[in-house]
Amino acid sequence: MHAWPASEVPALPGKGRDLRIHDTVTGGPKTLTPGPVARLYVCGITPYDAT
Repeated sequence: MHAWPASEVPALPGKGRDLRIHDTVTGGPKTLTPGPVARLYVCGITPYDAT
């Protein structure tokens, strides 16, 4: 299997809007506390399934 090359992610100046997500525990929106770094994991198809 060939891995995709890593992409350079530039740092952006300033601050964006607060992130709001749907909280499945309460059933409503939740505003996340901002921090210096944000990461997101998304489960999707694997590269060998995308042929």
